[in-house]
Amino acid sequence: MIFCIVILVYKLNWPIIQNIALLSYFTKTVILLFNFVLKYSKMNLIITFHVLS
Repeated sequence: MIFCIVILVYKLNWPIIQNIALLSYFTKTVILLFNFVLKYSKMNLIITFHVLS
């Protein structure tokens, strides 16, 4: 009986669990991209600074 309830709750919550996993993965990807862009823009700033000076 308890086992059936656990399965039912798990099945109902599965989309939520999947969404949380996807959300964390998406957040990690965004953070990585943001870091990359930040490093790249810093490099570009340094290069332009060298070119200007």
